[in-house]
Amino acid sequence: MYLLKRLALLPVVSPFIANAQAIGYVYPAIPNTLTTETGLISVIKSVGNLIFAIFGVVAVIFILLAAFNYLTAAGDEKKLGTGKQMLMYAIIAVAVAVLAPGIVNVIIAFLT
Repeated sequence: MYLLKRLALLPVVSPFIANAQAIGYVYPAIPNTLTTETGLISVIKSVGNLIFAIFGVVAVIFILLAAFNYLTAAGDEKKLGTGKQMLMYAIIAVAVAVLAPGIVNVIIAFLT
């Protein structure tokens, strides 16, 4: 079992072992994209796309959970209320996800 655990870590560790042979290699500098206007705009667009994706996934998960709570309530008022409240939060998440690209465009229009 111990040997199996070691072998399972081999794919994770092997890139580090292979990279250890590059002694003296100077890695190229990562460009600072925030120093230019187009770099800042691309960062803002990336953040907007990330917000859109996260809120979209969260909304789908909340809709599924709300539907599960609502369908399994069997007349329990507390569980029905929880399902309705979760559905309301899911609708808010969808609204934020839909508005995220528009907010990004307003920010970009303000900066240019």
